[in-house]
Formats: sequence, C-alpha cells, structure tokens
Amino acid sequence: MPGHTWTTVTRNLTDDPEFCHKPDGDVATIILASARCILDPAAGQRRDCDTLCRRCTLWRTPAKHAAVSLYQGRVIATGAAAAAQHSDNRPGEADRYRADADQVGASLRSTSATIVRPTVGAPKGAAAAPA
Repeated sequence: MPGHTWTTVTRNLTDDPEFCHKPDGDVATIILASARCILDPAAGQRRDCDTLCRRCTLWRTPAKHAAVSLYQGRVIATGAAAAAQHSDNRPGEADRYRADADQVGASLRSTSATIVRPTVGAPKGAAAAPA
C-alpha cells in the first residue's frame, strides 16, 4: 500500500475478534486499547488517563487466523494507519484511530504461545494436527 503511513502498535485486545464473511472476502475486526497512567503527586497514587483505542481490520486468510487464535492479552499489529473521526456528541470524545492490519500476533513479553498450523473453522482453543 504505497503512500500509506505504516504503524506498529502493541496494545490490549478488548474483546474477541469480530469475524464475518463478505462478498469481497472474509474480514475480522479487533479493537486494541491502552490507557496512560500518571502519578498524581497530591494523592500519591497512579491514576488512569485517556484511553487510546485503535480498530484494526484484517482481510482474508489473516482474518481467519486471527478469529481462531486471538482471544485475550496483548497483541502486536502492523498495518496502514488512518484517523477516523466520529461525532458521538459526547463531550471529551477523542478521535479514534484505525489500521488495516497486515500482520497481527500475540505479544510474548509476559506470556507464552504455541504456534500451530490453523484449521480454519475450528472452534477457539482447538489446536490443529501437526503438519
């Protein structure tokens, strides 16, 4: 995708991927979120600030793989970034960001994962037979 701004984000997966079949190919949508924490010197505690949410869309085979393998934890996503403004008429509503993700995977910083060849259409958590 020439001319696009590429970005890589590592964020928390907010929910299971939303997967659907469309005429132009399978699509999965994931929402990644992170909240910035700051130290409040008056209270002597850390407190959450604004949450940044990024909607990522995956197409075709990566969409199928994400739908059967991602379900919680931190995710790393790489893709073409874009701003998506919404008018929800809610005060303080921040701009939302989205990405057409090209690569998505589990972050291994604080967890482990087993890589298996996916069986498309298998229920979540079901491992495919080794190839």
